[in-house]
Amino acid sequence: MSEEARRASGNVPLAMVLGTFINGILAFGFVIAVLYSMGSLENAVESPTGTNALMSTGIIVRFYALFSILASMTRLIWAFARDNGLPFSRFFAKISPTHKIPLRALCLATTIVLLLSLINIASTTLSTRLYLSSPRNVSILYLTHYPSLLLQIHSASLQNCATI
Repeated sequence: MSEEARRASGNVPLAMVLGTFINGILAFGFVIAVLYSMGSLENAVESPTGTNALMSTGIIVRFYALFSILASMTRLIWAFARDNGLPFSRFFAKISPTHKIPLRALCLATTIVLLLSLINIASTTLSTRLYLSSPRNVSILYLTHYPSLLLQIHSASLQNCATI
């Protein structure tokens, strides 16, 4: 997904590491500044203005985080579809001529987010268990991927032996 960058093999990993490092430093500075200037949390929560300000801040942060997640998810769907890595790849790989964006991939990403949100509406316990099991599910995914990778490497080495 970094084919637009110059010298992508060197610049993209550097940008990822530096971006994470700089964001960590800025977040730490922001947290320190907020903690020193905030005052008592009990006083802020007891007043209606403080409660509304805290809730509004959380909602605004989540709102903008959602746009970031949707943008990256849309880009991933479009890139996988462009490389024929998804079912119905031709459909999702199209760029809208009027909007100049992968609108079909954006609609799929939005649909996935909305369906996952419906789980939270139906049952908070179910959604919490689903979100907390995500690291375990990723580990299971890796465990299922490694045997197929080893099988592929083994079959490639057998083909190389057969051609010699």
